Amino acid sequence: MLAVYQRCLANYQSRQWDMGAHVLFNKTLHKQIQATLPEPDCWPMPEGGCLSECLLLSQREGSSNAYCLNEWLRARDVNSLDFFEYEVASGGPTHACQVFSGPAKLPGALGEPVRICLDEYEDSGLCKLPHIV
Repeated sequence: MLAVYQRCLANYQSRQWDMGAHVLFNKTLHKQIQATLPEPDCWPMPEGGCLSECLLLSQREGSSNAYCLNEWLRARDVNSLDFFEYEVASGGPTHACQVFSGPAKLPGALGEPVRICLDEYEDSGLCKLPHIV
């Protein structure tokens, strides 16, 4: 997991999405890792379509997902400096590299495969999620 953490920090410092961001939307890979993952909503892009389509197309073409990130930010009128800024929450800054924190909060069996991979939960078992983000 150290490699994933280091990669996340490098992506954050470079203000870019990880080249594996398409995995969030890749149903074929979801089946291969045998984990139940929530299906994200369509996040609209300025020129139509969803962010998922842009990321999957970039991956299929072997190109960077920088265009997808830039267009997604443009649609929200947010610049990358603001997007990649730590937010101060009640418990301190939100760490950008805690990628499993959202899915881990899902109830019951949906969140269990992710909770197993995190130290702050009591779930016991072997982490079966791939060591890439």
